[in-house]
Amino acid sequence: MLATAMTAVALPLLNIAAIATYARYSEGEKVRWKDTVMQILKNPIIWGVLLGVLFFRLQIPIWEPVESCLADIAKIATPLSFLLLGSRLSGDMKGADSRTLFYMILVKQWVMPAVYLFCAMMIFHFSSVELVPVLIFLTAPGAITTYQLAIQFRADDVLAGAFVLYSMVVSVVSIFLFVMATGICQRII
Repeated sequence: MLATAMTAVALPLLNIAAIATYARYSEGEKVRWKDTVMQILKNPIIWGVLLGVLFFRLQIPIWEPVESCLADIAKIATPLSFLLLGSRLSGDMKGADSRTLFYMILVKQWVMPAVYLFCAMMIFHFSSVELVPVLIFLTAPGAITTYQLAIQFRADDVLAGAFVLYSMVVSVVSIFLFVMATGICQRII
């Protein structure tokens, strides 16, 4: 339940922040807040979360064939996203700034999880059950929507795509090590 609540809150907030950031740093254009707000309001992830919360809170039943179809689509969404991303990028990621990419992955996959997990355990005294969604949230690779938003805002989509792919590879190691380290720290504390 905690993981679901965390996702329901985090996804819209992160998407709003990403849209605002891309709008602010898009190719030399002056930020038009009205356009940024419209981009936020048109974001399908935000609408999906809002509709999910609405259906859940009002206990609106979904017709069984539609629910089954939605469940099947949900199962293929991530693999299909990665297939589409892979088809649009070249294998060597020409044009991606490797130094920037390195620092992005370092901060996202190593620094942020270390700092926030330390705070969650030492300052807020999260239990093992409470740490699981925090750990998942912090160590997850970059979202595929990063790449799509970069294209939409004419930002560095090659760097965004490289970040998604390389952070996915690095997350295999970082997730393992942070789960192990968190378990050891929980036993010590």
